[in-house]
Amino acid sequence: MEVLSSLSKINNNPYPGPRPFSSAEANFFVGREREAADLQDLLYAYRSVLLYAQSGAGKSSLVAAGLLSQFDQSQ
Repeated sequence: MEVLSSLSKINNNPYPGPRPFSSAEANFFVGREREAADLQDLLYAYRSVLLYAQSGAGKSSLVAAGLLSQFDQSQ
């Protein structure tokens, strides 16, 4: 029974772990609203924007769950 309760806790965990958040998981992607808004402003202001950071910093999650969800909400 203990194994089943551990599995249910894992399945209910909203955080994906080492893989990036997807657009469908935007409601679980919290705490990076300012960065997503800054990135959105840069994309409106400039033709090209380079987003770089160390591996595992959350660049893909920021774009997929932060930025793309903001674009979806604005339309």
